[in-house]
Amino acid sequence: MDYGELRAGSGIKYQCNQFDFTNHISYMPTFNHSFQAGFGGTWHFYRYLKEFTENDLIVTARFRWMRGPVFSFENAAGFLFKFTTIDVIREYKPLIYNFSYHFSLLCNWHLFNKTDLWCALNLQDYFDYPLAISPFFKLGFNFYAAPDIVLGLDYSLKFVDMFFSAIYLNETVLRFSFKVLI
Repeated sequence: MDYGELRAGSGIKYQCNQFDFTNHISYMPTFNHSFQAGFGGTWHFYRYLKEFTENDLIVTARFRWMRGPVFSFENAAGFLFKFTTIDVIREYKPLIYNFSYHFSLLCNWHLFNKTDLWCALNLQDYFDYPLAISPFFKLGFNFYAAPDIVLGLDYSLKFVDMFFSAIYLNETVLRFSFKVLI
């Protein structure tokens, strides 16, 4: 859902013995028709059957600058709280708690009122919430096929231990998306 100042989204991903559920919401009032500032939150639930359960909570301060109708720059920074329960040690250690931080940048070019071309740097991704600095570099393209229908294509690279040790490319993902705006 995108109401301009209020944005929200949810997603479910299921693989064999794995279940992901993510919700996010942000509120950013507009000032002087050129920038928005506000806050956001994300809750992610991940269950690997007969292994562990993980909950991630992200709280962020957000900023967006709009240069006319064509270009926007968005930034979010905040904290990641991770709560994990491992099934085999649940009676000895019911909850493992970790604390980290969140950071994201997004540059978007809205072209011809029909397309978006964007690039992003994120420390967490929609269904992937690592603790350490394992950034995601993303490029994407969205096409507005109808007023409420968006077709998308994005490519992401995930690097592990980018600043602490020997960096390596952990995964590359090519996604096709179909979005219905509410």
